[in-house]
Amino acid sequence: MPEQSLVSCTTILQAYAQNGHLKEAAKMHSWMLEQDHVSWSCMVSAHAHFGRGRDAIEMFHVMVLEGFEASKVTLLSLLIACSHTGKLERCRREFVGMAGDYLVIPRCEHYCCMVDILGRAGHHEEAKDLLWSMPFEPSPIAWSAMLGSLVIHGDRDRGGEELVKVRMRFLEQQNSIL
Repeated sequence: MPEQSLVSCTTILQAYAQNGHLKEAAKMHSWMLEQDHVSWSCMVSAHAHFGRGRDAIEMFHVMVLEGFEASKVTLLSLLIACSHTGKLERCRREFVGMAGDYLVIPRCEHYCCMVDILGRAGHHEEAKDLLWSMPFEPSPIAWSAMLGSLVIHGDRDRGGEELVKVRMRFLEQQNSIL
């Protein structure tokens, strides 16, 4: 590239990453004269979303060691990577430490990811407690993760009970608006 700029290199990196060309994205990242938290976040996210959780976790670790700050997007990608690699305790640590370690307040998508990994690990009570204690209304994605994990673990009856509770809560909210 005749003249590199951080923006142009990151744009090319993002294009490779979004299309699953992770080797090309990694080459681009290593060739960049300058890297920032956006280019690192792009790499972590791409690896997490294309099923390369271990690589995403390792890249996150290197990113932090290099002194780059984690954003809400990077942390979501890290939680996804931990979820898909079955690293429940690491996911818990990162989720609990988001505000203190990275100055990032967990958002709905971070909570959804935690519900997903807890459900996958069979920790249904903890997942349910997290759902009901979120500081905002749980999204349909969070409920889908919870109910899906109950079905996967053979607890269809309980999944049906939880669905009824969700529906009742929704109806109560609708009535309070009227």
